[in-house]
Amino acid sequence: SFLSDMIRNNEETYTQMRLCIVQKDDTIESIAERYKTTSLHIIKRNQLEDDAVSEGQLLYVPLKNKSK
Repeated sequence: SFLSDMIRNNEETYTQMRLCIVQKDDTIESIAERYKTTSLHIIKRNQLEDDAVSEGQLLYVPLKNKSK
């Protein structure tokens, strides 16, 4: 019950997405910092196998709801 509540709250908190075009020298960590999220959220949302990204790649970045 606790785990399902935690997951449900997380889904409600991250309901909006932004599309990011990876720039030269970007990393998952730098993108996560720029959008104030975690690299794990970006990796999971984009179903990446690791944290490697390449220039020009499109990534969905989950954004926190500002109302919560």
